[in-house]
Amino acid sequence: QTLTLTGQALIAHDLCKTAYPGLAEVIAEVRRGDVALTDLETAILTSTSGSPTREGEFLHAAGTDELRCLRAFGFDMLALANNHAWDFGSAGVLATRQAALEAGFVTAGSGVNLVEACQAARLATPDQTVALVSMAVGKIRDGGAATATRPGINELRLASPGVPDDSDVKRMLAAIDEAAGSAKVVVCLHNHDWGDDMRDTQPWTRTFARRCIDAGASAFFAHGAPLLHGIELHRGAPIFYCLGSLIFHSRTAP
Repeated sequence: QTLTLTGQALIAHDLCKTAYPGLAEVIAEVRRGDVALTDLETAILTSTSGSPTREGEFLHAAGTDELRCLRAFGFDMLALANNHAWDFGSAGVLATRQAALEAGFVTAGSGVNLVEACQAARLATPDQTVALVSMAVGKIRDGGAATATRPGINELRLASPGVPDDSDVKRMLAAIDEAAGSAKVVVCLHNHDWGDDMRDTQPWTRTFARRCIDAGASAFFAHGAPLLHGIELHRGAPIFYCLGSLIFHSRTAP
């Protein structure tokens, strides 16, 4: 069985409606894997979404047409933990998750509370079960993280610069360990802890990724910075420290 792991999907327009030359080749590449995964770096606007918590170019929103397009690409699983999941508040986090589930995706990284947001999401295939654990670090605004009683995303906090919160790390590793007993686990980290240079992988990220593999993950991939970082094999498992963006519908200064 093979997996397709891609850069994040910051999608705002239905690419499938106005296909451009070369799009079919991109879709064919995504579909080469038996299971395809990406990070949905936008909120899905539905009738149950809340009010915007941002404005201007940094408010990222898409609709159900864009979700259908991602399904047409061949994506099966979506990581939903990122710094734009809360762009329509807590109601928007749940609306995005519900819309993705209704579109046929398996999702991880958000939920009605922290337990649901952290737990692995499973996709059964004829060969084996694939489980996705999703979390985000950096630029998560107050209210965006799930708690025991509040909807939100699975946040990995930093206790101090370069030092992840130990209780959060233990929670992530426990979710990986629990899923690894019955599935091949893939970990997705949405990482906005860039330090002084977004081209550099922070040392704590390398340590954390390796610990995820040690806990039972079969692969680790990350997003956040809109560019590529390095690749490492740890105990035979691939670590992609940043896959950048597959779709990036955002017009900002370089």
